[in-house]
Amino acid sequence: MPWGPPLTSGQLVVGVTYVRRCVNLATGATSTTTVTARPPTPPTTQRAEKQAPTPDIGLSPDPSVGTVLGIPTWMWIRNFTETDPVVLENGSVGVLARLVPRYVIWDLDDDGPTPDDADVVRCDGPGVPWSASAEATAPVDAVCTYSFRHRGTHHVTATIWWDVPFYDTVSHLISYLPPVSSTASVDIAAHELDTVIRDR
Repeated sequence: MPWGPPLTSGQLVVGVTYVRRCVNLATGATSTTTVTARPPTPPTTQRAEKQAPTPDIGLSPDPSVGTVLGIPTWMWIRNFTETDPVVLENGSVGVLARLVPRYVIWDLDDDGPTPDDADVVRCDGPGVPWSASAEATAPVDAVCTYSFRHRGTHHVTATIWWDVPFYDTVSHLISYLPPVSSTASVDIAAHELDTVIRDR
């Protein structure tokens, strides 16, 4: 069969088998091999996870002061924003991707003697930093709070789940890797506020 012009990798049709001809310039000998074009191997999820920023946790009251049982503790993430483009490589294949935050799972470590899921909170945004004006005006669905039920020191863990869109050079569409996560923790003490009522 006639030989066609040389093809670049971008001109190969996925699934089609091609014949590769190599010529030894020293001896003039020719060898041929068959190659089936395959789509580029996407980057691995583990490589994307390494690029996920660690959550920068904000709490009010501040952990250095501690909080009070039954009083809402405000929680937020300071770096809940999509990342700059990052190159994710898998062997010789690299793609340009971003990490886009989807939601935060807060584990408040407030199970007490009877474990349940009441101390796990999902927030679909970063939360709102506490201030007197925010307490009065912030939309309810934007605020992320939790009221501790058990006194003691609680190991609060925040996990951001990220979407990982990347440009697929085969389909020329935006494709997605499986979501990845990143986690950070901080300790906060919850105190019981005692009130003494006296009869005058």
